[in-house]
Amino acid sequence: VEIVDYSDEVAGQMDYKSGAGAMTFVTLRPHVVTTASPEIVERLHDEAKVMCVMRSSVNFPINLESVTSPPEPNVN
Repeated sequence: VEIVDYSDEVAGQMDYKSGAGAMTFVTLRPHVVTTASPEIVERLHDEAKVMCVMRSSVNFPINLESVTSPPEPNVN
């Protein structure tokens, strides 16, 4: 899979109790520009979730809301 461009927006929520903070969730919103189909990218994201070190190391959910789009055509 050739990745032409990649960007990510991350949002999270932290709750404070007794002066200490703890994350309650994080949402990743990657935007992948590739010639691969959105179905292939989604399958690869699903496979990566299983192997994700961060996901298995924290005690809050990490949500993924990905967007896949094709590269823009070159106009010369």
